[in-house]
Amino acid sequence: MQNNSNGKNGNNEQGEASVPEHLSKLIEGFSTQTKTATQYWLALAVISVLVIIPSATAESIKLPFELGAIKQSDFYPFAAFLISVLIIGFGSSHVQAIRTRTLIQRIIDESESKYLSGRIHLRDFVDSTVSPSLTRTAPLAQYLRGKYQFYPESEKSSLIMNIFSASIYLLLKIAAFLVVYLIPAFSLYKSMANGHLSSLWSISCGIPNIFFLFVSVIAVLILLELMFSEAIYIITSIRQICHINAKKSVRCG
Repeated sequence: MQNNSNGKNGNNEQGEASVPEHLSKLIEGFSTQTKTATQYWLALAVISVLVIIPSATAESIKLPFELGAIKQSDFYPFAAFLISVLIIGFGSSHVQAIRTRTLIQRIIDESESKYLSGRIHLRDFVDSTVSPSLTRTAPLAQYLRGKYQFYPESEKSSLIMNIFSASIYLLLKIAAFLVVYLIPAFSLYKSMANGHLSSLWSISCGIPNIFFLFVSVIAVLILLELMFSEAIYIITSIRQICHINAKKSVRCG
């Protein structure tokens, strides 16, 4: 019994950690938020397609799946409202996932031992167990680094490998950025423009346009916040990959 106890203590002294319960809870919470954000975005994508590629006549828009036609004067203001609500829901879930990932990173940074048995770094453990977000492209770039894709080997990769990995990552991130943010942004813009929401007191669907405009402006501000946050994160991640800045990333990119 005494020998077994000493063996366990020996492992702890070598720096092997166990996954804290509160870290597991945060991983679960992060995954829940990313799944919710994905569901919001998928609904947003469907509505965006209906707005961007409608079958239109002079006064009405033909809906798919034989749902009939609706007046343009009613369709676009309502579409702007629905897109705005989905953007707000998507933004809230996405930002909460970012906040949760920040807490996860705080636990990793403050852990005395950052390696689990098998020399698995806590960061790699988290990246491997959380549900991916819509804009997560880092694994594709990391995989190209071969034996340097995990800690601690990643810290020994060459500058050329880092630059190559960062370049692939940047291209993938730009593609994800365009799809995830610009499609909803364009569909919202088209809905606001074709719905003539600037005519504040015109009536659409029995509601003054000023209401639709108010909700749409909130959605625009949230989209700008998300896009700015994503741009800053991309820059920070590129600098980290190239070892230009030692500041650590806090998201699962």
